[in-house]
Amino acid sequence: MFYLMVSGAEQTKASGERQSVEAAWSVPAQGFSDVQVKDLQEIVGQHQQQQTIEEMLEEDEEQEEQQPTQEDDVKPGEPTTRQLTEFLTTIARLSEQLEE
Repeated sequence: MFYLMVSGAEQTKASGERQSVEAAWSVPAQGFSDVQVKDLQEIVGQHQQQQTIEEMLEEDEEQEEQQPTQEDDVKPGEPTTRQLTEFLTTIARLSEQLEE
């Protein structure tokens, strides 16, 4: 006779998975009654493959390089966001000075 030795941690994990599946089955919405343990394991596995900080920074840099900057969107003769901000700040300061 073959006995499978399962650690306490594995038993706890399996019990938690069963409880999660049973909880999903109790949700009165379409699709939850079909949830299986393997579905939860797949979702959990995806979240356990977290990126390192370096990988996240590299991904951010790649995304920033691919996205056009505001300066790229400015048509000739139109003010940039920075110029408009400076202009409005100047107007606000002048308005305050006039009120004094």
